[in-house]
Amino acid sequence: MQWVAPVTEARPTKTKWDSVDILNQYTKGYLERECVEWLDKFLNYSEAQLRKASPPEVTIFARKSPQPDSRSLVCFAAEFYPKDIEMVILQNDVPLTESNGVTSSGVRPNGDGTLQLMKTLTIRASDMSNYSCLVQHRSLEQPIKKDWDGTCYDCDNDGKFSYDKEGIGMTTGLVIAVIPIVAILMLVCYFQRHIRETMCERWGSRGRAHSVKYKIKIPSCK
Repeated sequence: MQWVAPVTEARPTKTKWDSVDILNQYTKGYLERECVEWLDKFLNYSEAQLRKASPPEVTIFARKSPQPDSRSLVCFAAEFYPKDIEMVILQNDVPLTESNGVTSSGVRPNGDGTLQLMKTLTIRASDMSNYSCLVQHRSLEQPIKKDWDGTCYDCDNDGKFSYDKEGIGMTTGLVIAVIPIVAILMLVCYFQRHIRETMCERWGSRGRAHSVKYKIKIPSCK
């Protein structure tokens, strides 16, 4: 085995090393055997770690934004491994990108060997769109999709508009339930009035006389 000097300055070192047969034999044995064995071990360790893929835990929420009348919508995935992951914020099921104002923290390490990723979007406090967080990872059979329920941390006392989608749904349901009841009451009142007017026209004073004689109660015609 002989060494190669890629530049002129390395030729003295090449000549020196070529003259030491023991060094050449040891280096040749290390490169052909021991070095290859270590590479195989590292590859096996890497494959074992990949087989131990950890699925992400996904949450979506909002928090107070430094911008007035705004919220910071956060899509957060944690405790996943390996690092390859896809995360998208959806507005009414339409993917949003950096051109729409989405910012990313990039994949960051946790203290336990897993990873985390966070993407943020600034929205208006009065925005009533449906927002979701969609995450794809090799540990998942199907992508995870989390819908934002309107939760906003540290936003309750900032004097700005805040809403609860579940509360809105309950209020809407109550309004829909009350409408038929009001309609029925209006129909009852209408028919009562119609019957009273008909009896007054048909019976008049004679009806009142009969009502006294036979003790029949008829509605007032005033």
